Amino acid sequence: MPAARRPIEERFWTKVNKNGPTISMSIGQCWLWTGATYNFGYGVLSVSRLEGNVQAHRFSWQFHFGPIPGDQCVLHKCDNPACVNPDHLFLGTRKINNEDMRLKGRHKNPPYNNIPPPPSHLGAAHPNAKLTDDCVRQIRALRLQGLSNKTLSAMFGVSIPQVWNIVTHRAWKHLI
Repeated sequence: MPAARRPIEERFWTKVNKNGPTISMSIGQCWLWTGATYNFGYGVLSVSRLEGNVQAHRFSWQFHFGPIPGDQCVLHKCDNPACVNPDHLFLGTRKINNEDMRLKGRHKNPPYNNIPPPPSHLGAAHPNAKLTDDCVRQIRALRLQGLSNKTLSAMFGVSIPQVWNIVTHRAWKHLI
């Protein structure tokens, strides 16, 4: 007979580090999920074989506040997908979640309705940026000198399509 499984609440707390970074004085420290994660950094907790998995921040919301209405998402004030601190979580519709994502510059697709991202998220200031403004200028200059996209990709540690987007001004449009 298999060993009894620990209660889900106990398993949850063994994967929480309450000494995460302080995002702002108004909301305090993140509680970081140290267990398994999905691709984008959201924690995952196994509920049972029958029920499957639940995202850790959603479990935290349910544990602290109760059920999540069917049309609601659990969003992060701190913008940290690994955070499970209930003080950093709030409910919102998918539309609110998408707008929050767009305003914080976390979307991967072109801006919705041709609305540009906030100026604070342009170029090297973007949270996911791998390049500096100077690197982008170098890529464009070296491409004009005849270096291939493949060579530039290896030199700067970005993909070949990203180099193409840079040299054709589809990316980093704010730089001349």
